[in-house]
Order: sequence, then structure tokens, then C-alpha cells
Amino acid sequence: MVNQCGWGATACRNLLALGIAGLHGAALYPGSWSEWCAQPGAPIAISRDS
Repeated sequence: MVNQCGWGATACRNLLALGIAGLHGAALYPGSWSEWCAQPGAPIAISRDS
């Protein structure tokens, strides 16, 4: 699982919570969403629930 947010504060809290819950192995993507989606072929998941 990779956590990402606008500038890292929320993603870091998510990683801390995952670690406390015993769910290890998650990572932080330090780039922004704009950086990620600008990469040709970058995988993107879309939620159809909202």
C-alpha cells in the first residue's frame, strides 16, 4: 500500500496509524498527485462508489 497526499502531512499520519495497527510494509510516495498522474502509464485506481 502506498500513501500519498498533497504535501505529506496526512499521508504520514496514515502510515503511523497503519504501523500502530500492525499493518507494516506501507510506503510514502513523496510526490504530489499532479506529479504522479503526469507520468505516462502510471497506474491509477478509480473509485466508483462516490
